[in-house]
Amino acid sequence: MHVLGASVMQVPSPPEEVDATPWVRIGELLAARALLRMSYGQQRLAIADGLATARLGKKIEEARGALVVHARAGARIREMGFDALDEIVMRMNIQPGRARRLIRELEPLKGDPAARERMWTAEYQMLKATALEAFASGFADPESRAVGFGFLGRLAVRLAPSSYIFHPNRTFNELAESFRALRGDASSVCSQVSAAEELATRYEYTGWRQLVGPNGLGQLYMALVAPDYREFEKSRCRLETHISFLQTRLAVQAYRVEQGKLPEGLGALVPNYLHSLPLDGFDGRRLRYSRSRGELWSLGDESLSVTF
Repeated sequence: MHVLGASVMQVPSPPEEVDATPWVRIGELLAARALLRMSYGQQRLAIADGLATARLGKKIEEARGALVVHARAGARIREMGFDALDEIVMRMNIQPGRARRLIRELEPLKGDPAARERMWTAEYQMLKATALEAFASGFADPESRAVGFGFLGRLAVRLAPSSYIFHPNRTFNELAESFRALRGDASSVCSQVSAAEELATRYEYTGWRQLVGPNGLGQLYMALVAPDYREFEKSRCRLETHISFLQTRLAVQAYRVEQGKLPEGLGALVPNYLHSLPLDGFDGRRLRYSRSRGELWSLGDESLSVTF
């Protein structure tokens, strides 16, 4: 069984690339049907389709063996569902009883840190297996691995012994360290996430001189193939904040219908409308709310704001 950081391990074959486009199309159709049903005044069915869209995205994101490419597709679908629900909540009069039910149904649609940890492990295994295959084939021969570099780069590759220019253990121990940090960030808010930034800067391409340093080819290869996960992490924080925003918005609206006024603060919504106060995924604090302005907003995403 593969364990991050182990120097001797059985490396699994790279998982087959799964085309997520059909699932994205299904998500688009479900979200479109939700909005169509809204236009016909079918509130219950419109909400059901919005929730079904988000649930489909979550299943894809958190499937066993899912890589970041699959999680991206799932997150996109989940966002479609939340966008549809936003539109429904804005345009249709959601009564307090239904608002409470919808708040509860949104709760299990929050991301699962354990699933994200599994995803980072699978992503590391895929990158490592792909790199080992590349080095075992084309890069094993100095003439083959020199292809694609400039004159000085080709010369450096041909002259440097394989034992110097590529150290598999060093390469993959460094990569494993980065992915352990990504796993550690799985449950963190955006303000505390740093591993994706560190990985993006660790393997910056600096040209042919990279080849003549220790583990030159290993460093260069990872500079070319290591993905940039920073936008993925930001989108994850936005999704979690979007759920919080929807739940809090529904709770404020239900409170106003039943109490005839806006709450003094978000604390007034607990426990009759919210089990606990949803948080802003960008900084881990409460969503911002002003009774005097009748406004609810996220500090990290200006598109998540509403005036009551």
